[in-house]
Amino acid sequence: MYVALTRSERFLIISHSGDQTSKFISELNSLVRVSGGTVTDNSDKILNDLKYSPKEYRRDVRISTSFSDLRYYIKCPHDFYLRKVLGFAPTIDQAFGYGRGVHNLLRAVHTNPKKWADLAKDRSKLTAEIQKLIDHGLFYLRYTTGEPAENMRQKGLQVVADYIEKYTKELAQLRFEPEKEFETLIEYGDGEGGALISGAIDIIRQDDPPRVTLIDFKSGEPDSDKHQKLDEEEMKLQIAIYAVAAKKELEYQPERGLVRYLGAEDAKKSELEISLDKKSIGQAMKSVANTAGNIRDRVFKKGPSQISPADLRCASCDFIGLCGISEAKVYKKKNPRKW
Repeated sequence: MYVALTRSERFLIISHSGDQTSKFISELNSLVRVSGGTVTDNSDKILNDLKYSPKEYRRDVRISTSFSDLRYYIKCPHDFYLRKVLGFAPTIDQAFGYGRGVHNLLRAVHTNPKKWADLAKDRSKLTAEIQKLIDHGLFYLRYTTGEPAENMRQKGLQVVADYIEKYTKELAQLRFEPEKEFETLIEYGDGEGGALISGAIDIIRQDDPPRVTLIDFKSGEPDSDKHQKLDEEEMKLQIAIYAVAAKKELEYQPERGLVRYLGAEDAKKSELEISLDKKSIGQAMKSVANTAGNIRDRVFKKGPSQISPADLRCASCDFIGLCGISEAKVYKKKNPRKW
């Protein structure tokens, strides 16, 4: 009954007859009235109301998306259009799956943190245990085989082992919730619906529940991954979205956010702290609402939002050869080659 009631899209009609009815009917009578529905035994009235009701549901009132998708729009609305609306797919990089593999290993580590903190005392035992996880399929590389695949697995093993050794004290003392999935609704600025944002928080560190720290991992150097990397402002936006979800849906009180770069050679750049004060979260919600509102209104004929002096966004774009946006035309004219 719950499934039937919650899956209706445009109209919900509940009927019953006789005295021997479900015990839930008496509860539903008041709930339907409070929700603006009609409770009546006059079938003609129901038919008349339906006759003059709008029959088409406005599908642009709410969109379902994720930060991973929104960031393409933030970088370049036309890239989002080609990638997410028209379905153009870039070629698959040989390193595809590396980041997911590292995240899988870290999920296992934070599921049983004290075990891994104990193993950190002996590097050889630690790496042997991580290798067991890899052998059991936690570092699956779908498109890479042979020596390149083995090199990536070994790199992932070393990165995770280094992480465990660096944060041994934290792993030994605290509890964690790895890859906590969420859905949260952020309303448009004009009040006409909202965007349902889904995703997964890499780690919720339970410092002093309900006070928590939100941790997101990046598998590489802060300046790596070309245009796929997130700049500092985008990372602030991502963590702020996580904070909104943690507060609204998970009933936590996120106090700080951390972005940890796995394998960063410069120790000073291995961690970035993100403020989660009321102002920061408010700005993030406004930015997401505006971005989602533009997607709803199909504002796609726009180029990169921030072109660097070297035109890095267009230079690294997967779709530069077929893009007809003015910024792309200018870039191709300045850098003539066979497209």
